[in-house]
Amino acid sequence: MLATLKPKNQITLPSEIIKEIGLHAKDQLDIHINNRGEIVLTPVIVEVLPKSMIKDLEEAFEDIRAGRMSDVEDIEETIKQLDLL
Repeated sequence: MLATLKPKNQITLPSEIIKEIGLHAKDQLDIHINNRGEIVLTPVIVEVLPKSMIKDLEEAFEDIRAGRMSDVEDIEETIKQLDLL
């Protein structure tokens, strides 16, 4: 199959390819040149996290930055500390 490079450096992928690999509008592709000089396009999966999970992660990172987190060296001692909360 052939594709033509357009004036604004755009290429339209053949619809057969799009359907075969299940691409949709706004999907992202990783583009690189392999060691044989071929252009390789690889679909990239981007997952969006729910806002509640993002908030939980932000709070966890803030706890880490503020020094409110520590490594678990003794699981039994850690459980005792959690029971005190």
